[in-house]
Amino acid sequence: MDDLRADQVLTKAPSSVTRKGYYDQRPCDDEDAVGTVGWGGALPTADRPVVLDFYRTEFVASGWRLETDTEGPTTSISSLVTSELCFANDTTTPLRVTVEGNPREPTAQIWVEFRPGSAGCR
Repeated sequence: MDDLRADQVLTKAPSSVTRKGYYDQRPCDDEDAVGTVGWGGALPTADRPVVLDFYRTEFVASGWRLETDTEGPTTSISSLVTSELCFANDTTTPLRVTVEGNPREPTAQIWVEFRPGSAGCR
C-alpha cells in the first residue's frame, strides 16, 4: 500500500479538480475485501469531459493502457451519471478514475484509485 500511495500517477490532476485527501483501505477493512489506495475530490460538472480527457491522455502517456471507458446512469431510476475509466499496465494494480454526479448539479465527485483484481477493471 505504501508503494501505491507513493506512485506519481496519483499526483496528476487537472486544475479544475479540488482534492479532498488521500485514503487507503487494507483488504481486511474494505467491504469488497480488495483494498483501495487513492484520493477523492470534486470538480465542476461542466468540466467532466475535459477532466476525463485529461486522464485518458496523461495516464496513457505514463505507460498505462485504457482498458475500459464507460458512462451511464448509476441505476435506471437514478439521476446520477457515472463515468469510469480503468487503466492497466504490466507491473502494478489497475488504476480507476470515477466521476459521478447529477448533470443538473454544479459539482461532481471524482475518485482516482488503485483497485486490485477484477474490482479494478471490469
